[in-house]
Amino acid sequence: MDNIDFEKFADREELIQWLLDTGKVVDRAGANQWITQRVPLEKVWQAKILQYLRDEKRCGGIDRNAFIWKASAGPYQRSGIPDVWCITGGKTFCFEVKRPFIGQLTGVQSQTIRDLNAAGAIAAKVSYINEVEAVLRADGVMG
Repeated sequence: MDNIDFEKFADREELIQWLLDTGKVVDRAGANQWITQRVPLEKVWQAKILQYLRDEKRCGGIDRNAFIWKASAGPYQRSGIPDVWCITGGKTFCFEVKRPFIGQLTGVQSQTIRDLNAAGAIAAKVSYINEVEAVLRADGVMG
């Protein structure tokens, strides 16, 4: 399988154009199929983000006392709860992780992000580590 740096593409259209230009596909339908088949699943992006946060905790990029976890869906959990949570520097960060170019927030996920932000947490939809880092830096918990 191709080892593609998906972060270099600004959006789905740019990726489709690259696929067409490089001859990896012959038409838009083929590009859409290629994207569906080759963009890693959401759990892969979640794992990368969790590892990044744990690495930052270990090396002091964020508070060494940070509390990091992956929320698990279940019958007794409220719908729409973000996937990855991190409490650091006295602030709660909630990240709803979506597959790049494919994943979309559901209505309940969008509302939950709004509710969390209104309650004082910092909640956001992300796909990449650099998006998580940007949120942490913007809120001043990373140098």
